[in-house]
Amino acid sequence: MALRAVTRQLLATSIAHTALRRSLNTTRLLPAGHSKWANIKHQKARQDKSRSILFARLHRDIVIAIKGNGGNANPESNLRLKTALAAARNADMPKDKIEGALRVGKGEGVQAQVFTFECRGPGGTLMIVEAEAERREHIVPELNKWCQRFEAEVCDVNTAQWAFDKRGRVVVSKADIWAKNPDLQENFDPEEFALNFDNVEEADEDDDEVFLFC
Repeated sequence: MALRAVTRQLLATSIAHTALRRSLNTTRLLPAGHSKWANIKHQKARQDKSRSILFARLHRDIVIAIKGNGGNANPESNLRLKTALAAARNADMPKDKIEGALRVGKGEGVQAQVFTFECRGPGGTLMIVEAEAERREHIVPELNKWCQRFEAEVCDVNTAQWAFDKRGRVVVSKADIWAKNPDLQENFDPEEFALNFDNVEEADEDDDEVFLFC
């Protein structure tokens, strides 16, 4: 009888230990599942942030393409706008965001302004930063973030302006040049064409633009 009692006691202890181990194994699986969903959440947040940055850049490109062409919002006669719209559609930019950028470019709705900042970088490098936004405070946090990343700082007014000369840039369509001066099409010399400008640059071979700096 004593032997049977000892056997039953050992069996009960073994079952209890087995149940305990199973319980512990079950609780160990919970953090793994939690970590999986947390990783998915963080990954989605990174993707959303990347898309937001991309859409902001595409918005800016559309606006600049229109304003830089005298407010021309017709992609058939505005090559830069046509390229910007194609890039926006290829990136699956929502239609309402594209239409919003077109409205801003045409001068409808709330208008963005260009704000100027002066910065000092590593080694005392001076920089002039121009950024476009509806309000100045929309730019400051992003600018501070980039300055911290590259060991730079935003400075007071007139800290860097003395080191720069402001230049203008005129964008000319080659097609317009050929239409008014057919003889130039085969023997076009940018330097000769821009005698009254400080510098002249041609865009890519397949592009229709010439940049004149003054």
